[in-house]
Amino acid sequence: MAYTIMVVDDEPEIVHVIQVLMEGEGYSIVPCHSAQEALGHLGEAVDLFILDVRMPKMDGYQLCRKIREQSQAPVLFLTARGQENDKVMGFSSGGDDYLVKPFSYAELRMRVMALLRRAHEYASVPKTELIHYHDLVIDEKRRSVHKGAERIELTDLEYEILVFLVRHKNQVLALSQIYEGVWHEEAYYGVQNTVMVHMRNLRRKIEDDPKNPQLVKTLWGRGYYCEE
Repeated sequence: MAYTIMVVDDEPEIVHVIQVLMEGEGYSIVPCHSAQEALGHLGEAVDLFILDVRMPKMDGYQLCRKIREQSQAPVLFLTARGQENDKVMGFSSGGDDYLVKPFSYAELRMRVMALLRRAHEYASVPKTELIHYHDLVIDEKRRSVHKGAERIELTDLEYEILVFLVRHKNQVLALSQIYEGVWHEEAYYGVQNTVMVHMRNLRRKIEDDPKNPQLVKTLWGRGYYCEE
């Protein structure tokens, strides 16, 4: 299957290098040199977005939020900054992964393959109608979550983390287990922070009191769990 990747960066040489390398792997590339140019292509079928964070007029985070209004395709951020606050902003805006410049082609290739594989595998899994968990109703066919009458707007990864935990109720899952179960790749050093950022955002949206969580609980030193 030939996947289509949109690459958005205001540095033409970076777009060109990624385009040449990815086309060499058999991907179809939509090159864009600004967020505004990318917005003009959002009606097209795109399987993965690679977005630079620091762009004039509209940055990568703002563009990602626009993308999420129309598409659930994976978003990989490229940035020269790798502080936790930057990652929180990226994941909160709907991003799926984060690659800090300068990066190797091998690492970029690995991240792209992992994101596309996860998206493809998830789409092929048969979905049940509804999952009820406390006051949450998870509709897998529509990929929606309601808390009472209110729809909870989750990012793609927040949704998948919640479903993974609920499907493994009463099991304490380590951060590495959650990463491997949701990202569908082997855990590596540093994934703990990635999972914790998503978990913090998830709790902020689904818990009545995120500082005293009742839906997704923590067993300190062990991991996270959902219980009946």
